[in-house]
Amino acid sequence: MSSGNARALVPALLGVAAVVVFWTGLPVVLAVGAAVLARFSRVRTGRWGPCAVTAAAPAAVTPASAGWPALAG
Repeated sequence: MSSGNARALVPALLGVAAVVVFWTGLPVVLAVGAAVLARFSRVRTGRWGPCAVTAAAPAAVTPASAGWPALAG
């Protein structure tokens, strides 16, 4: 696991954890950061590594998870 891939994983997991405090806007910011870092990792290595995929998946789901309570509540 390269450090670039691990860098993408950290904000992705923090974004998922921050869904509890969705009203701060932090989950979306962290999800965007995770998506950008995962994409940079893919561009740099030429493939989607396991950490980049693991970071990209929650980065895609987190904004919807944080946005739903904001719209529904």
